[in-house]
Amino acid sequence: MESFYLIPSWFFGLGLVLELIFGTIVLAVALYSFKIYNYSSQRNVKLFAWSFLALAISYFSWAFVSWYVSSSLSFKEGIISLGDFKGLVLFGLYAHIFFFLLGLATLAYVTLGIKSQRTYTLIISIIFITIIFSAQKIIAFYFIASLLLFYVVIYYFLE
Repeated sequence: MESFYLIPSWFFGLGLVLELIFGTIVLAVALYSFKIYNYSSQRNVKLFAWSFLALAISYFSWAFVSWYVSSSLSFKEGIISLGDFKGLVLFGLYAHIFFFLLGLATLAYVTLGIKSQRTYTLIISIIFITIIFSAQKIIAFYFIASLLLFYVVIYYFLE
């Protein structure tokens, strides 16, 4: 199983606070987008809202993992192996990966401007099949997330 480092230990608590703040901000964007959708009934606004809702869920699930890991460990070691945790932590980790990639994929789909459910299903399928069959899931997750974010940033920068 993969390991990740928690050095310095005080930053772990700060990371939890930042995850909660990011989750709250992204949730506020999602709720505001749903409010705009109720007035405009535009499909892109609805997809935008769903993508930010998925991102908010991912931040909150990662905050849960951070809280649970920090509350159940002493920080004498400095290295935490995911093999030491079962159940809720792995569920929270995979929920974070799933919802984060789902949100980014939906956001990238909205930027494509295509109205095809098959295209959306293809994007989601390729992403999750890559994650499932990857030997290094965390590296694949960060690579795919970076690629999707890069695409979205470049698209809106050029707009």
